[in-house]
Amino acid sequence: MLGGLPKDFPAAVVVIQHVDEHMAVGMAQWLAQHSAMPVRVAAEGDRPTLGTVLLAATSDHLVLKTPDRLGYTPEPRDYVYRPSVDAFSRASAGCGGGDMVGRPSDRYGGRTAR
Repeated sequence: MLGGLPKDFPAAVVVIQHVDEHMAVGMAQWLAQHSAMPVRVAAEGDRPTLGTVLLAATSDHLVLKTPDRLGYTPEPRDYVYRPSVDAFSRASAGCGGGDMVGRPSDRYGGRTAR
């Protein structure tokens, strides 16, 4: 999916993938090999920026904590899949961060990142 996006893609991209936090850096590196945009793991307080891909990197949920800042939260604790795109969507919807589009994908591992 990322492989089809141009380097000057006019949006910020946040990837929420259920992956062990010890694998997140490697996954970001792997995705960067298939993307024209820079890819890195998201840190507490990061701002999503145009033309950059941020990848959730812990077993906590990545959410928009303010309209322009990402952060991690352990809540909701009962979500089995961590980090969860559902937690991201729900928390971000109440944040007033503007337009958001989501696309589920299972393309990792032995498959392509496109």
